[in-house]
Amino acid sequence: MTIFVLTENSTHIEKIKKSLGKHFELSFMNSMDKFLKLFSGNNNVELEADECVVVLLEYDLYIKYNIASYFKKDEIIPFSPVLLCDNVGDTDLSRVLDTKTSLMMSLNKISNKELLIQIQLLIHNFYQMQQIQNYAFFDLLTKIGNRRTFMKNLELYFKHYQHHKTTFCLAMIDLDNFKSVNDNFGHLKGDEILAITANIMQNNCRKTDMIARVGGEEFAIIFPQTELKQAYEVLERIRSCVERTTEEDESVRVTMSAGLVKVREDYKEYTDLISNVDLLLYKAKDLGRNRICM
Repeated sequence: MTIFVLTENSTHIEKIKKSLGKHFELSFMNSMDKFLKLFSGNNNVELEADECVVVLLEYDLYIKYNIASYFKKDEIIPFSPVLLCDNVGDTDLSRVLDTKTSLMMSLNKISNKELLIQIQLLIHNFYQMQQIQNYAFFDLLTKIGNRRTFMKNLELYFKHYQHHKTTFCLAMIDLDNFKSVNDNFGHLKGDEILAITANIMQNNCRKTDMIARVGGEEFAIIFPQTELKQAYEVLERIRSCVERTTEEDESVRVTMSAGLVKVREDYKEYTDLISNVDLLLYKAKDLGRNRICM
């Protein structure tokens, strides 16, 4: 991985090269413009969402250019800032508290080995936290969002609609007679079907669509800036693919039913969408399953 370094201190540069150069790729930034181009606003450096980005920043430069001001108050800074100085005791700690810094180090008081260990620990802790977040917000079996993530996103999309009239559609999907799969073929087979279904949804939806597993065999999809007809066509592709894929398995055949709604002005709360889409899902079941009602 790459560690980005912003400092004008030649002594610090030499120490960083000696302690970290053999273990990480180092990218030295010699100007604030270059730093801001990489990390601020809509120009954030292109990295995987789960990749740890470590930036070693000279404390004096961080304060001088008020780097925190380039990010919104509630915005997550897209890197882990490590502030560098000669002596922590010489810094204004009240200002450090506002920097969202991950670590602050006096480079003239630690050895090269200690510097390396601190950075390695920082990266290790990042990935530990990432794993905890995955447990909290993602379904570990299907690798898509869980119910908590879905509810939070639906609330945010609904609030955005209320303020900006940005339309979206909501689908609730249930695998038909899924209990019989677990009863007759075992839970491992059931888990396989759930993972296959989630994969089919991901392959047929856009990256901007929000897919979640909200119950045992129940899924939800939020289609941002989408009309009913467009969302229906996507759901129909998913329904057909689920049916076709499981038909190829001689041991088990699974179909899906779905309800689909579009946000409207008469919805007062985001939970109203859930209530209405559930009614349509039940209707699809009552009409014989393996269909979509909107």
